[in-house]
Amino acid sequence: MKSLFRPRSLLVAFAGLFLLHLGYLYFKVGSGLARDAWDVPSILYGRPAVIRAGDLVENLKLPERLGRLSYQKVSGVPEKPGTWSREENRIRIHTRGFQAGDVSRPDVRIDIDMTEGRVATLETSSGSFPDELVLEPEEIARILGPKMESRRMVPLTAVPKHLQDAVLAAEDSRFYSHIGIDFIGVIRALGVNLRRMRIVQGGSTITQQLAKNFFLTPRKSLWRKLREAELAVILELRFTKEEILEAYLNKIYFGQEGPRGIYGVEDAADFYFSKGVGDLTLEEAALLTGIIRSPHRYSPLRMADAARKRRDWVLSRMAILGMISAEEEQRASATPVRTNPRRVPVKMAEYYVDYLERVAEETLGSGRFSRTGYRFYTSLDLVHQIAAERAMAEGLAEFGEKKGSPGAEEDPLQAALVAVDPATGELTAMVGGRDYGKTQFNRAVDAWRQPGSAFKPFVLLAAMEQAVGGKGETTLASTISGEPISVTGPNGRWTPANFHGKEYGMISVRRMIEESVNTASVRLALDVGLPEVIATARNAGIESPVRPVPSLSLGSFEVTPIELAYAYATIASGGIRFRPFTLRAVTNDKGDSLRVETPVREQAVDPRAAYLVTYALEGVLDRGTGTNVRLAGIDFPAAGKTGTTDAYRDSWFVGYTPDLVCVVWVGRDSGGPTGLTGSSGALRIWTKFMKSVYPAGGRTTFRAPPGVTIAEIDPESGFLTTSACPESFPEAFPEDLVPTETCPLHPSHPIVDTVRKGWRGLRDFFESLFR
Repeated sequence: MKSLFRPRSLLVAFAGLFLLHLGYLYFKVGSGLARDAWDVPSILYGRPAVIRAGDLVENLKLPERLGRLSYQKVSGVPEKPGTWSREENRIRIHTRGFQAGDVSRPDVRIDIDMTEGRVATLETSSGSFPDELVLEPEEIARILGPKMESRRMVPLTAVPKHLQDAVLAAEDSRFYSHIGIDFIGVIRALGVNLRRMRIVQGGSTITQQLAKNFFLTPRKSLWRKLREAELAVILELRFTKEEILEAYLNKIYFGQEGPRGIYGVEDAADFYFSKGVGDLTLEEAALLTGIIRSPHRYSPLRMADAARKRRDWVLSRMAILGMISAEEEQRASATPVRTNPRRVPVKMAEYYVDYLERVAEETLGSGRFSRTGYRFYTSLDLVHQIAAERAMAEGLAEFGEKKGSPGAEEDPLQAALVAVDPATGELTAMVGGRDYGKTQFNRAVDAWRQPGSAFKPFVLLAAMEQAVGGKGETTLASTISGEPISVTGPNGRWTPANFHGKEYGMISVRRMIEESVNTASVRLALDVGLPEVIATARNAGIESPVRPVPSLSLGSFEVTPIELAYAYATIASGGIRFRPFTLRAVTNDKGDSLRVETPVREQAVDPRAAYLVTYALEGVLDRGTGTNVRLAGIDFPAAGKTGTTDAYRDSWFVGYTPDLVCVVWVGRDSGGPTGLTGSSGALRIWTKFMKSVYPAGGRTTFRAPPGVTIAEIDPESGFLTTSACPESFPEAFPEDLVPTETCPLHPSHPIVDTVRKGWRGLRDFFESLFR
């Protein structure tokens, strides 16, 4: 009995262990092919380009944008999505449809008619005239997993049948009839290999290839082949044929894009043809299928002739198997090999991506930023970012710090740039240093430096808030003393000096801000009240610790570049304060919307006061410390302010147009001297940036809000001009504080006025007649 029982027990034990093994494999392949186990990168997209009537065509940089989006330029009417053409005064685009968060836009064929360098009209192929055209967002970065696999998952239903058939014809024609192992294929491959006396064919099925790619190492051995067959059978038991084919199409390798691998048919279609897998033609599907056997040998980008021969072989296999007709095979085979490889995003915006990661962690929770397959739709404008990085590199190079100069290696000049859209609060560009590869310290966000004179506009803003609110009478034409001043501070008596020790007498408030007169600025801050100045700065967006000491009027406290940028954006927007806005929407790997953000805004400053400050800061560029902006060729409406701190430690310039605010800081991480003023340092980088963004000039002008009146005054007296005044200046006033008296320094003469009026009327008559 014992002799009979032992073999039976061993048999039962062996069967039990085998069942446990099968159960383990069943569980393993199930978890291994689960959707959340795939190495799918998170992708970051910039904000989409918006085209409206009135836009300056050159500023839109459409050829560059369309090139980065891999649009093909064609002749005539662009019939397919992702194509465009250009005529003398017309650009035609057939856009691709896209979805970003909860916003979905279909593809549209549209004509952009141009007149005198501006967009005149937008007309679709259906005859409608939309207010705007929105292009799909550009990819700016990918957050890859440890395997560096670039992949976009698609369901089998999204893969066209001719691509499925091509893959089956080339890789596994009996896929739907075998059980994971194709014994007929194994015998056939064995016979061919024996005849050739070398391995020419492999008998692996699609299921076996999937098992190998997911669970086994590339090392070839008999044991690995047996494991591959075993796992293939389990896969067939665990999943349907459709699920296996879908997994295979999303897993296969199609080549390299720099350091990252291209995996799956969707990413391969985008990489080689700049289109979605669903848009592939028959010949493109066959070409893509041919790459699977050897992405290096059959790459159409490097081995076009070999790729064509392999494509034609795939087409012939499809015809033999009855998947396509002979006519379809002949037509597709006669088509030249054509690719349209996507533009690889140049590694850029690293500092922005780092900052976005912080925002995402705070908004979505820890670990979500690098979550598999997420899509982040951001505020970054690639045109702005490219211009920012180029301006930064060129500007720092021009400052002439040589490698051998003292401290140049250990403590080089650094810079930071932040750009903000004052209409939406979007952060459109960010550069946090000269070389991200050497240091990831983001000076745009984390460098606390004194703003110096760049804070003076907030002193002026406090005075203008009082004026428009009926609590003060200071206007831009008011006079204030620029004579030396000495006040008591926390460390005893404090006597500020003007730049280069220049002395002033009584000057206008406008001249105070244009020439950045320190003594007059301190007096104005004391007249307004230091607590009131701090309160106004807080309303604008200055959140750093500020003490009510006289030196605050000269920017003696510390701020970050991004903080100062958003505070100026409050002025540029007409008093609307925005929180930094970087993340528009987030979707998961299935395209489901996880979060949609909208700008947080509030009317924090009186729009009249904001405009009066802007009007004064325009003068900084026209006549004051920022005139180098005009000398560099920027003649469109813009406003700004320089800033220089003691011993030339910090060089600032903050400037803006109605639709873009940009702050630039230049300094050393140690706080050592730079030898640069705001005008000779930061302003030069700002100018390069703005000229790149606005090659054709600014789009709009600053518009005065209700309650502000422009009056012609004598700049010397600040009163209304007379016919005897040698100069006249259009000054902006709160409507309740417009001067009512004429200039006492240059009284008018009735006879002279009459004669001048007569000549003026006669001149106007002839001008209108001959116009």
